[in-house]
Parts: sequence; C-alpha cells; structure tokens
Amino acid sequence: MIQVQLLMCVETAIVDQRKNNLSLINVFEDMNVGGFPFILPSVCIIGVFTREQGDPASKDLEFDLKVGEQVLIRRPLKVGFTENNSTRTIIEVNGVAISKPARVVASLYDEGKVISSYGFSVQMLPEHLLSMFEGPSLVRMERGVDKGSEAPEAKLVPAKKVGRAR
Repeated sequence: MIQVQLLMCVETAIVDQRKNNLSLINVFEDMNVGGFPFILPSVCIIGVFTREQGDPASKDLEFDLKVGEQVLIRRPLKVGFTENNSTRTIIEVNGVAISKPARVVASLYDEGKVISSYGFSVQMLPEHLLSMFEGPSLVRMERGVDKGSEAPEAKLVPAKKVGRAR
C-alpha cells in the first residue's frame, strides 16, 4: 500500500543533486501578517511517499490547494516510483493571494477521499503587536506656491505608516 510519509508547505525546497538530499526552508506555520490582501510569493508543497514491495510502480492521486473554502488549484498528481520504495514530489504554486484571514490547506486525494493534508492559518497581526513592527514615521515634503509669493511654501506632511508582513 502506498503511504504519505510527509506533506508540508514551505517557502523554498532545495534538492541537492549530488547527495539527493531535500532541504525545506521556511516551513509555513500559522502566520500573522500586517494587512490584507496578502500575497505569498511562492508556496512549495512537498510530498514524500513510500510503497511496499509488490505495490504498483505508480499511483494516480489528486492534489488541491485551498484558501478558506476557495480552491485555488486542483490537479491530478501521478506518484511514480523507480527502483526505490520511496519517492517525493515538489509542487510549486506562485502568487497565492489571500484577501482576508483564512486557513490555507494543501490536500491529497485517492479516489476522491482525503489521504493527507497540511494547513496553516493566515491572520491579522494583533493591533498591539503591529506597532512594534512599524518603522520610524516617514515624512515627505509637499511644496505649494502662494499667490503673490515668489518662493514656494514647504510644509511637512506625515506619510502613511505601513506595517510589516511576515
């Protein structure tokens, strides 16, 4: 029987071709962001599978990625084994837009039934913590000209503060 040993969402997955080692960078866990909409530039979904001796050399599964109840991507996934009894797959999804607090969930299905899933929440950073991540207040100059005056008048206008997302 083919089994899912690992299903995980990370920012970056690196395969060392010389040693065939897999490095996972920035595992997505529950995250607090400075505001919505929020874009995850890249989500790598890692699947590690094993099979027993005598199991078929490939298995047709289905994969999806949801933000809340919205399915962003759903596609077939063929898990293939060569001479080994384990294999892995890396699916990269670029530009995952999150418009409001939600749970992001990657799931694997076998014949319509969920066999594994991995999820994480994206929520607004609490207000009292948001101020800790704001940079110094920026100031910009606005210039205007008074009628009857040759020199432009300058006034300081506080710039909009921008929170920092994780």
